[in-house]
Amino acid sequence: MIEAGLKGELVGSLKGELRIVSLYSKVVNLITKEGLLFSLVANEGLMSGLAVEAEGLFDEAVRKHLREGIPGRITEDSVTLFTPHSGIVISLKDASPWSGKVNTNMVITFKQADELGEKLVKLLGRHGKRGGFLDVIGNELDEKNYFLIKADRILKGILERAGEDKAGVKSAKIGLSKKHLLLRGLEKLVGLGIGFTPSGDDFIAGCLLGETLVNEREASIKIEREGIEKALVRTNDGGRSLLWQVLRGIFPAYIRDFLSQLENACLDHERGLFDNEMLEQAVRDAVLHGETSGTDTLTGFAWFLKVPGKFLLKY
Repeated sequence: MIEAGLKGELVGSLKGELRIVSLYSKVVNLITKEGLLFSLVANEGLMSGLAVEAEGLFDEAVRKHLREGIPGRITEDSVTLFTPHSGIVISLKDASPWSGKVNTNMVITFKQADELGEKLVKLLGRHGKRGGFLDVIGNELDEKNYFLIKADRILKGILERAGEDKAGVKSAKIGLSKKHLLLRGLEKLVGLGIGFTPSGDDFIAGCLLGETLVNEREASIKIEREGIEKALVRTNDGGRSLLWQVLRGIFPAYIRDFLSQLENACLDHERGLFDNEMLEQAVRDAVLHGETSGTDTLTGFAWFLKVPGKFLLKY
């Protein structure tokens, strides 16, 4: 029996049949009956709310028995993988809880958000990976990248719509005041792009991270979430699982680590002063995640941070 070290806080909601759908050197992904990915991972850096750290599973003597299509089952106390010759049981009884909730005292004001967003745009331009949505925040667009062009058009439409709302064109209908802004239409990015998690899904995750941090007295920027939730059927298993968690305030380990580095880099919370070298290192570490996932997430975060400067900063 393998003893799990960590158990994501949403794992308890999973019960029943599983099936291995993908294997990597340090991750085994299984699909649940709800269409979400449950992951068995080798270390804490790969954790999410729907993951269990099971280091022993990745010993070569054990790992060699795993194949795509192998069935499994999860209960409150264990995960069982029904390999052809014998079952592999992972005990969850003594696993420590792992939380992906944002746990920080950092509050970013509108003015600070605008300044931090500008710094992140520059750092992403220097260290970010292209191929995803990076170029929507200030670089020349690759006309051959269909997904990027479509994303740029969608985001411009969201800002245009927000501008109309702020101008009072539709404020009576949706109940906005001059100091509050509702960003609508991000659901159009769900499933847009390629990869284990499409770029559009990573971008939305970054926006939702920004929403949790940016706050101003008597003012707010909120993301309309209902449309995103309904659109989850349009994306792949990886993207659906990411957004399903993030919509519930649970972020994967690499985003939580970035936030921790961001907080450590902040020299003065009230004035929003950052150590530039530490901030740059936080960006460099985050963009290493996935093919473009880390870059796309920080791109969404930076894009969201720049919104106050467009509409609300003067208040």
